[in-house]
Amino acid sequence: DIKRGTRTVLEYLNEIKSVSDQLAAIGHPVSDKDKVQQALSGLGTEFDIFCTALEVLPVLPSFEDLKAKLFQHEASRVQRHNLVPSNSHNVLITGTHALQGNRTRSWTPQTGMGRGILPTPPGMNTTSATSRRIPTCFYCNKKGH
Repeated sequence: DIKRGTRTVLEYLNEIKSVSDQLAAIGHPVSDKDKVQQALSGLGTEFDIFCTALEVLPVLPSFEDLKAKLFQHEASRVQRHNLVPSNSHNVLITGTHALQGNRTRSWTPQTGMGRGILPTPPGMNTTSATSRRIPTCFYCNKKGH
């Protein structure tokens, strides 16, 4: 079982390709579907949302298409991680407003519980819950900015 660990997506996928090629050379070819499933299963929790999105597709992408999608996803993750929250114009959450792109809407405990877009579940005490929780940015997943 091959796992990505701390390697880049490129290094991880190259190892899967290399092992697949070695198996094919000794008469045990690995199907494209098996390579895709191996790649998805070894990505780790940082890619859970990505994997879930692919699982709902009627057909999994080819290994080469998956490679392109993973490069794009990894680049996007790195870019989000490197953003300085105070300079980000994409998302700004304050006590009174949530700005998303060019749309503005009021933010209250009843509409967000700190995530900015999700409603409060029915029956939850919003006053005590919001006084204990530090808001979490839904864009970069950091708390308190």
